[in-house]
Amino acid sequence: MFSRKPYHAWLPILLVCLAVAANAQSFRVQCPTTTVTHPTASNVEPPYTGATTFSTGAGGFLTPATHVNGAIKCQQISGGDGFATMGDGTQTYMFSFGPLSGLADIRDGKPGTQFPNVFNTPYSGPAFLPGDPATYDAAHVTPFSYNGAIGLVPNLDANNGTGNTGAPVDGHVDPRPIMDIGVMNGNIPAPLMAIDEDDEFFLTLTNVGQVMRPDLFERHTVHFHGYPNASGFYDGVPDASVAINIGGSFTYYYLAPDAGTYFWHFHITPP
Repeated sequence: MFSRKPYHAWLPILLVCLAVAANAQSFRVQCPTTTVTHPTASNVEPPYTGATTFSTGAGGFLTPATHVNGAIKCQQISGGDGFATMGDGTQTYMFSFGPLSGLADIRDGKPGTQFPNVFNTPYSGPAFLPGDPATYDAAHVTPFSYNGAIGLVPNLDANNGTGNTGAPVDGHVDPRPIMDIGVMNGNIPAPLMAIDEDDEFFLTLTNVGQVMRPDLFERHTVHFHGYPNASGFYDGVPDASVAINIGGSFTYYYLAPDAGTYFWHFHITPP
């Protein structure tokens, strides 16, 4: 009788722990409307009238004083697997990136990069179908026009049980549409990014895993060639900077000090 008590005591605790783990999520996106460098929310690219000048603000941070150039822009991409069609029609398996924001623009041949007011708008159309390329809605009737972050939802926990009214958008996501769109959607070339000089760019990479290689647990990174990163932490070489595990997201931060065209690709590394 004594030996059975620990079993009865631990079983409910184990079930609770499993339930918590099953409902946990680690996908997030990040797209602030203002920063120290761009303290005023702007959904347009301001005209260039001269070089930005700075002054020392609160906490010793340099804040723009006149001629604030550039804007905040955001994009979300998936890291996973897919197939590329070669010139002779051969299907080649690959690891690559896929689009998770700006889908309507990407369909039309445009970059997937968006201003915060577009990126931070939750989707309100019909539910996505697994594997849906999102060029049309789930019924394949209405042309798809959504350019926000896939999966973005209001943070209902911040409402203290008051319902949806006034729920803030703060990066919380529903992982289901992310997986429906992102799995087996790696593309070559990867989604196009476009930012202007003096922009701040927030790029969220979400690792959706390798469906065709379930034996692999590789972490993904974004690595630019020739681009002056804001920090070596965002360089994307796995053994020298941050790498994103399957089921997780990470937002890279880039400044755009110089004009140019840059090559970017992924690195994968075992956990």
